[in-house]
Amino acid sequence: MLSTTLTRCILGATLTTTVITTPTTASARTPALIAAQTTPMGPESAALQLTPPGDTYRKWSDERRKLRIQLGVSAGLAAAFFLGAVLAVTVNTCNPPPDVPDYSCGMPLGPIMAGGTLLTASAVSLIPTIVFGVRLGRHNRLRPQAQLQLAPGGLSLRF
Repeated sequence: MLSTTLTRCILGATLTTTVITTPTTASARTPALIAAQTTPMGPESAALQLTPPGDTYRKWSDERRKLRIQLGVSAGLAAAFFLGAVLAVTVNTCNPPPDVPDYSCGMPLGPIMAGGTLLTASAVSLIPTIVFGVRLGRHNRLRPQAQLQLAPGGLSLRF
């Protein structure tokens, strides 16, 4: 019974961490980044690659929203595992009727092992929480700022 619970907890934590981190690693090289790296830069090609001001801010805010969701999910998962560990250790689940002999309630090893497993899962799920928190902090510091510059047709706002 405990082995099955332990296996389910480990598989659940592994699957959740994989689901949370897969979209970020898969979208690390976007098509725009690949196109920017392969297109030759010159005076005429630089004018073609300017993105509209709203598009740059939209991309930044989309990435910010994604990082906030990932941070919230991973922090919620860590908190749920921690709460489960506390409840597994503190809540008494053995209340046999008075006329039935006490065969299995005298062994506190089961709740302690379940609490230890959930506490370990909580500690493991803190890793993506810290990673997404740091990434969100860096992303917020790199907020796009508009600059008024001279362009071939007059003035332009560039991010």
